[in-house]
Amino acid sequence: MAGFGKPQKHKKSIKQGSSRSQTEEAIKQSIIKYQQGDLEGAKIALEKTLQADHANSFALGFLATIEKALGNNERALKLFKRSTDISQDNSDILHNYSGLLKENDPERAIILSDKAVHISPENSRYLERNGYLKWQAGDLDNALEATLKAIRLSPSLVDAHMNLGGIYKDLGNLDQALASTLKSLELNPDNPTAHMNLGGIHKDLGNLDQALASTLKSLELNPDNPTAHMNLGGIYKDLGNLDQALASTLKSLELNPDNPTAHMNLGGI
Repeated sequence: MAGFGKPQKHKKSIKQGSSRSQTEEAIKQSIIKYQQGDLEGAKIALEKTLQADHANSFALGFLATIEKALGNNERALKLFKRSTDISQDNSDILHNYSGLLKENDPERAIILSDKAVHISPENSRYLERNGYLKWQAGDLDNALEATLKAIRLSPSLVDAHMNLGGIYKDLGNLDQALASTLKSLELNPDNPTAHMNLGGIHKDLGNLDQALASTLKSLELNPDNPTAHMNLGGIYKDLGNLDQALASTLKSLELNPDNPTAHMNLGGI
């Protein structure tokens, strides 16, 4: 009877190895489908994997990423949490999770982004996100450091240049803000957010005609941006065109009735 245990243990080891191999192959196939743009196919493959291995952190996190891409944010949040409760050693999962949390839980998003950067310190996309999150949180010095490093690693990273313009603006360095924003538009001339930001910088510099032109260009590219309409109202007010200022501010409130800044601006027209 003593010798009977060894073959059983060996068989169990073979089964475990086979199971791991099948899981790895299933995940590999889901990655291929994901890269080919077949999100539903990748999702199906991962769900089958998780039926057999429900505690696979990578599969959970990858499925969360797919659900996020499909717009299923509530399920993505639950899957990301399950994944990171098991393991926090995959920088892609941490980065993707931080992106989903950036609006509703920015503090947690920064923690996850910091971990992603710690694991992969030379990843420019992680650094760009990290800089953006810290900029939005008001941590301007660390935001500047992360964003400059992202640009050093990937000089053509459009969003990093655009974010850098916003960081410099908030630091009061309008010349650098202007240069960074113009660089982002050199790389992507049709970015409505960058044109809107450029308008704001020109307004702060006192270049009202250029501010007007940049903001109108932003609205040409994205007519339904309430912030751009609100900014346009402010520019028209400074130009002394109160009728246009009123119309633009009312349009902003039509698109976003709960914007307190637009309501305040409306009272000042």
